[in-house]
Amino acid sequence: DIMCGPNAPMSSALRLCGWTARSLDIQLSPDHDLTSPKLQSELLSQTDLVDAVVIALDCSTLTRVRDKPIPGHPNSPPPLRSEKQPFGLENINMAKNDVKRIEDTNRLIEFFVKLMEQVIYFGCATIVENPEGSYLSIILDALQQDCSRVNLTVLYDTLYAACAMGGARYKRQNLRHNVRELCVIESRCKHGHHADEWKPRLKDTKDGKDGKWWYPSN
Repeated sequence: DIMCGPNAPMSSALRLCGWTARSLDIQLSPDHDLTSPKLQSELLSQTDLVDAVVIALDCSTLTRVRDKPIPGHPNSPPPLRSEKQPFGLENINMAKNDVKRIEDTNRLIEFFVKLMEQVIYFGCATIVENPEGSYLSIILDALQQDCSRVNLTVLYDTLYAACAMGGARYKRQNLRHNVRELCVIESRCKHGHHADEWKPRLKDTKDGKDGKWWYPSN
């Protein structure tokens, strides 16, 4: 369960069902740095031993939410990618930190493609989660042309609303996977939501607001 988050809900659910699951996220341990060549090599060497690999890739540089200006927030998160430049905008004014985040994410995606490729080769399941419309899909489509063992066009795209699965917000998600049975969970929101559920707000601390804005995207 890769980039599972600090609570690792997928891993926890699988363990409750009797499966053995490994949770990997930098928030759980500094040893879980997925940019580490050592960890990448270890994971690639185990693709013939697992039943499934699930990846919930960080969408902070990939989401199209950044493409929409937020009224009243002149310094809201800027666009980092586009359909014509999915691997990163060629913007000389982009903050160095954003450039690094884009490059790190691109390298991770390239690694995940190799991982998915091997998992499929060995006849096992692979599932990648990201927001619907994320630039990840465009990047995966571009990278799959370089796959040497298998054709990643065998993957399905299953769209669902997070709130239809118990999530708090109406967030439209996409699963790219090779598990045909997962196609049945495709769903759309059919209930009401608070108008301000995506409204930015100041972060809370124990002593009050810390002066930094939080832009909900999950």
